[in-house]
Amino acid sequence: MNDQEIILELIDQLLKSVETELSPLSAAIILATDLNIANDSRDFAKKFGLAHALVIRECVNLEEEVGAISIVKRDDRTQRLYYQLTDLGKEWANLVSNPNSAA
Repeated sequence: MNDQEIILELIDQLLKSVETELSPLSAAIILATDLNIANDSRDFAKKFGLAHALVIRECVNLEEEVGAISIVKRDDRTQRLYYQLTDLGKEWANLVSNPNSAA
């Protein structure tokens, strides 16, 4: 199994593990943050081949509507968002990395 297949499998597991309705992109942002693959919107968009605007919109939703990430810095020039997982985001990521833990 290559890295891409592993990430897709983890996304699928996370989507099945949480009661909140998450998009696959939201799950990917949470997992990429937890796995230190990407901690800002521009880096995530580049690594996953997505439009930066799409990732920004999803990050804002994850912060304001879901509460899984906290945006800690905004770069006005590049519109890059720097974020970290909240306790909820960490709990969800832990469901995948440690499936025996209770939510």
